[in-house]
Amino acid sequence: MEESFYVNVHLPGDKGSPRLCRAWGSDQSIRDLVEPMASSLKISVENCSVWLYFTGLSINWEDSTDSVRFEEVVVLPTSSADPPGLDGVHILTGKQTRKLLKKKIREDGWYLIRPSESILSYVLSVTAGGRVEQFRIEQRNTASGTAAFRITDLEFPRLSLLLRHYTEKNTPIVHRERNVEIVLRQPLQESDINKILEDSIQKRKLKQQQQSGDMGRKSRGKGGEWKEAESPDRSHKRYFYNTQTQETTFERPQGMQQQQQQE
Repeated sequence: MEESFYVNVHLPGDKGSPRLCRAWGSDQSIRDLVEPMASSLKISVENCSVWLYFTGLSINWEDSTDSVRFEEVVVLPTSSADPPGLDGVHILTGKQTRKLLKKKIREDGWYLIRPSESILSYVLSVTAGGRVEQFRIEQRNTASGTAAFRITDLEFPRLSLLLRHYTEKNTPIVHRERNVEIVLRQPLQESDINKILEDSIQKRKLKQQQQSGDMGRKSRGKGGEWKEAESPDRSHKRYFYNTQTQETTFERPQGMQQQQQQE
């Protein structure tokens, strides 16, 4: 039997907390997950669209619930504007997060929020004093079946409201063990992550070339063949590389498009 899990779902007209909807296995569809709760609130999903809350990307009602296991889902009337997403929240592992933020370790206040890998919760990681500090964002169920989020004793009905409190008002978070105040100043954006990963891939390839003594290949001839590969740092992110020049990019290169047309 597959393990069940909960997904936070934001429903139309609900100004408070997201509703906690239980998924009974990854083979369910998003519709199967949301429809019972929507029906109880007299909301017809037939006139609604479904989106990923963090990234603002649209998804299909028939997608499996496994695709939203580490996300929040927002349901909106089809005529509504696209949701903006939430800055600084990314679907990454703890190891990936620490590796990325260490590139910003000289500046205090760079932060990133990710889903916890162990419990139904989130983790805030932030650079401070030459370290990457971690704070668990606790999530509890209220009596009405909604969620409440907190880092300290102050609770918020939405993750976005918690983040806004500590960023827009520059409210410091007190690290209890070290007795220091930490301020969130700058979220790590997708563009920052891509730039860090591109630099990391380039350095790794250069090191491999030096170790193999094959540096001369880079200067011989022109063109080369473009290949697509899985990023070693983020399993859900792919990049493209040129087999001859060793150039890398996250955008599908023009040379690869021409290559596919010729084939």
